[in-house]
Amino acid sequence: MKDINKTNYNEINKLNNEVKSLNKKLNDLLNMHTIKFKQDLDVREGVIYKGTVKEIIEYGAWVEITPTTKGLLHISEISWEYVNNVEDVLKLGQEIEVELISIDSGEIKISSRALLTTGPYALEYSDIFFEDTALIVVQNQSGSTSMIQRKLKLGYNRAGRIIDELEAVGVFELFMEVKQEKYLLKTK
Repeated sequence: MKDINKTNYNEINKLNNEVKSLNKKLNDLLNMHTIKFKQDLDVREGVIYKGTVKEIIEYGAWVEITPTTKGLLHISEISWEYVNNVEDVLKLGQEIEVELISIDSGEIKISSRALLTTGPYALEYSDIFFEDTALIVVQNQSGSTSMIQRKLKLGYNRAGRIIDELEAVGVFELFMEVKQEKYLLKTK
């Protein structure tokens, strides 16, 4: 009789532990989907956020970019230089600027490296879409932040930064000279 009760007790304990484990997994899934839903409402790709490091993990850090949204700053997106230990570069509570580089199945991926204009692999210009934007502007003989947003599917801030870079290198001045020459030729 004792063996039967002990066997039943062990089986009940085992089942009880499995139920607890499944409940925890279910709660984690529900929380994750709730957070992802809220995150999708709050943020957009290509936008630069001032965030706060909330948690440091082995492979990066969780950075709060809005009151309801945390993004993963992967260790490879912290700097152009190799980072061996996240805590050597970031501290809990530290404020940093990051760019939201992707939202993949609700997972927010951010980068501080994308904002750096120097480093061994940095482009001549600070944004990887600079050359594409320049080509679009040259082909259309005009350019605006909203046009770049639509054509390259970028956020407003990022598109505006690229337009500013184009202005800084004189791309729009060339168009003004060409338009003035056409106008002067027609009126003579």
